[in-house]
Amino acid sequence: MSWFLRRVIAVFILLIPVLLSGEDQLFDSNGVRIRYVDQGSGEAVVFVHGFSADLDRTWVSSGVFADFAKDHRAIALDMRGHGKSGKPHDAILRIY
Repeated sequence: MSWFLRRVIAVFILLIPVLLSGEDQLFDSNGVRIRYVDQGSGEAVVFVHGFSADLDRTWVSSGVFADFAKDHRAIALDMRGHGKSGKPHDAILRIY
C-alpha cells in the first residue's frame, strides 16, 4: 500500500467521529449565536470543553461524543467565542 493511500485512510478514520457527530445547530444567547450538536436518546449528558478548545477537538475527534451517543442523549456545545460559536467583541471591554 502506498504512503499516500495510507495517509488518506488514516485521515478518513480520524474523521469518522466528526461525520457521525450530528448536524450543527445554533441558538441565540443574548444576540450571540451558540453552536451545539445533539445526538442519541435517553438520559442527557452535556459536554463542555475547556479553555482554548472547541467541541470538535475535545469531544468529537476523541470519539467520546459518539460513544456516549450510543446509550445517552449527548449534547456538546462550543462556548461563546470558541469553535463555530459567535465571537463578539466589545471595544469597551478591551484591555490595553
